[in-house]
Amino acid sequence: PVRQDVVRGHPGRVLASYTARADLVVIGRRGGHDSGPAIGAVQHAVLNHAHGPVAIVPTGSARS
Repeated sequence: PVRQDVVRGHPGRVLASYTARADLVVIGRRGGHDSGPAIGAVQHAVLNHAHGPVAIVPTGSARS
């Protein structure tokens, strides 16, 4: 099941806390594959404090 929550707090800390109890935390990233491997501050914080699997997906990577 997919769960959607609205919470207050620093996005990186909140998302990192979810990694401890989620099967997978998926985070979007601006830019595509040709914009380089750089990630933003939120993604960096989540990766540094994650307790479980995290996927960072560039926007526009899903094609319909």
